[in-house]
Amino acid sequence: MNLPLALTLMRVAEGSTQEDLAKALNVSKSHICEIEKGKKMPSLDLIESYAQHFQIQVSAVFRFAERLEANHLCFLE
Repeated sequence: MNLPLALTLMRVAEGSTQEDLAKALNVSKSHICEIEKGKKMPSLDLIESYAQHFQIQVSAVFRFAERLEANHLCFLE
């Protein structure tokens, strides 16, 4: 599952900066950066905040991340 990429793409698609998203989710910009780089995994509470911010269900976040991973693996074959 490529959760960091999924969260990054959702932010970029919205046109938000890491700072904008950090303010909206009430976390630091560095925390968003570390999540997007895959250095930290977001808590379930934070994933719920992402989902709420982007007005999608939590399950959609995970499905998107799984699809990104599946597509990435196809390119490796």
